[in-house]
Amino acid sequence: MITLRANNQWNMSRFLMHVSGFLLLLEWLRPLINITNIGRLDIFVIFIGICFTLSFFQIRWQIAIKIVIILFIIHSVYYKGTFMNPSWLTVFFSDISQNTSLLSQGNLQDISAVFPTFLLFLVLWFLCFLISYWVVRQKRGLLFLVLTIIYITTFHNLHLYNANHAIIRTVVIGFFMLSLLQIERIQMIEHLQNYSRHISKLLRPLTMFIVLSATIAYFAPKFGPQWSNPMTFLKFDTSTASKEVEVSKIGYGMDDSQLGGPFKPDDTVVFTAQTQNSQYWRVETKDFYTGKGWEVSEEPKKNSFKSKNNVVTWYESNTKTDTAVATINMQKSYPHLIYPAGLVSVETVSENVSFSIDPFSEKIYTMKEGSSISLNKYKVTYEIPQFSTENLKAAKKDEGMETSPYFMTKYTQLPKSLPQRVRDLAVDLTKDKDNQYDKVLAIESYFTDNSFVYETEHVLVPKKDQDYVDQFIFDTKSGYCNNFSTSMIVLLRSVGIPARWVKGYTEGALDNLESDSVYKITNNNAHSWVEVYFPGYGWVPFEPTKGFSNPYNFIKDAPASGSQNSEVINPNNEQIQQKNNETKLKNLIENTEEVSAKKITNSKKEFSWWYLFLSIISMSIIGYILFATRMKWLTFFIILFYKYRKDDAVYPKAYAALLKQFARIGIPRNESQTLREYAIHVDMLYNSTDMQKLTLSYENTIYQKEQATSEWRKSIQLWEQLMKKAASLPKSLDFDVGI
Repeated sequence: MITLRANNQWNMSRFLMHVSGFLLLLEWLRPLINITNIGRLDIFVIFIGICFTLSFFQIRWQIAIKIVIILFIIHSVYYKGTFMNPSWLTVFFSDISQNTSLLSQGNLQDISAVFPTFLLFLVLWFLCFLISYWVVRQKRGLLFLVLTIIYITTFHNLHLYNANHAIIRTVVIGFFMLSLLQIERIQMIEHLQNYSRHISKLLRPLTMFIVLSATIAYFAPKFGPQWSNPMTFLKFDTSTASKEVEVSKIGYGMDDSQLGGPFKPDDTVVFTAQTQNSQYWRVETKDFYTGKGWEVSEEPKKNSFKSKNNVVTWYESNTKTDTAVATINMQKSYPHLIYPAGLVSVETVSENVSFSIDPFSEKIYTMKEGSSISLNKYKVTYEIPQFSTENLKAAKKDEGMETSPYFMTKYTQLPKSLPQRVRDLAVDLTKDKDNQYDKVLAIESYFTDNSFVYETEHVLVPKKDQDYVDQFIFDTKSGYCNNFSTSMIVLLRSVGIPARWVKGYTEGALDNLESDSVYKITNNNAHSWVEVYFPGYGWVPFEPTKGFSNPYNFIKDAPASGSQNSEVINPNNEQIQQKNNETKLKNLIENTEEVSAKKITNSKKEFSWWYLFLSIISMSIIGYILFATRMKWLTFFIILFYKYRKDDAVYPKAYAALLKQFARIGIPRNESQTLREYAIHVDMLYNSTDMQKLTLSYENTIYQKEQATSEWRKSIQLWEQLMKKAASLPKSLDFDVGI
């Protein structure tokens, strides 16, 4: 008997083909993990590794083993108790039933994580089977390699996945796999024996070529995403298992611990301000950089004041200030003040209103009789600073607050994980500067002079082991205010200059419908900037974000000179012309709102990646079922097509269809074989004489064509039986494909 198992011995070639299939499938999994709510990669890697191991060793009962493994992994991740206690299965099947119902209703937001995890296991099972069948058994790998490259490059060009290294890995693995398959085909064609021990010699020159090509590709410059994202309307669902994609925000929000990601514009008016001066509007400051975002290092404290601010100050004695007044009309309700730096006092219409300020974050809460309230209207008196650049250059180090080790530790803090190249860059930028002001200006201008881009849509979230600032400065160079301001602060702290992160709103745009100087501030004006401490002068604001300019006055001559014609300059002179038209600020949107991307996708009119993901899963399952049962339904249609025909030409066509059916299952007729020889070969495999009987009948019709119709009528049942036999392999040719 001829067996296919003899041709699939446990040799090195089959092992390497299984390893190649595993590595290519892993490349399919990486981007999928990044854009869905399935946050764990390890469990799926383990599963596909087990699938390929079972296929390589041709273990029996593979279906049962894989089912047990899937259930075991799902239990360990999502359920409590012991796996052997079957009570958890009741809960599991109930979850699957409920989630299936939610899916049918289109309610994707309430689907639990266990459901897509289970579906992904089924898809990976199907893909493992296909790879084992096409690559290992059919010796065809080019199509799968091409599909893999198209798959990952599509995600790359849609700004969803950085595939620079993935492309190199895929091509290297693919070329190696195709080489193995070509050697296998040569062995089969030439009928080579015991060639396994020579594989290493055959692969040496090819391996050297692949390694050389991969090395060149690795060090060569790489293009970023080349497409303008055509699917910006797509939103990505998230869960706690994949927090990295939850960081897209709009407007003002409290949580800044995970910065990054794209955001959506929102021109909702937050407040209007009637004032003669334009300045930034503060909400709070943060001092502790985590490597991913900002936090407040101290537990919040509440220091109260009635109307006059006697808790915090921003400017010290050497800073010249003028007094101004602004009237704030809130359009959105917040239990805190939005105020300018230099706040002196607050006046409200309501009685018994007090203010509670956290001196660490400088966030001012509005209170009434011990409870939080939201003010609709209030008036603030504040100081407008005027900074002399000459005096700032002359400011001495290690004076004022810098004499406090606590202060310096707090505002020069950096995580130990900060890459050394960030610190080295800061030293390089400031090495030729002999005073703190010029050092600050050198770092601020670095983001203007270099190839940084203000971008709100195609902004990547740092990977788990990637620093937020390092990614922006050295990898993407594309982002918005959070990227620019955070990066400047980290560079300043790297050379020992105390700095802090401030968030709030830009000055907004003048409302042309109002006769007075009324500025309209929207969610699009949400912003973050930098404050640097100068001894004797206090906290001085700086603006590194491309497209923005500092609204505060920096005077070239020292104030003591008394010159009335002092030249007012701005650290971002190159940006001032872009800033003159206030209405342009509507298009300069910032990312700090507490409305996550998950909530944005609640709109039923918006298309969700979940629909695409679940559609792919459904089509994959249907495709798997059709593929697994292809011989049965194909046989059914062939029989239906020929069985009831009575014309003279049907017998030759039906017999030819039978030969094709045998060829599909791996029993082709050789060109040198006669029909009778082939019939004997088939009957030997199936241990019968049916094929010989049918062939004898068919040969009679060849020589006596007038009997074709009568012979067909006599042989229909025999032909049908053989067609059904041809729907499955005989035992002697049984090959365990391990689905």
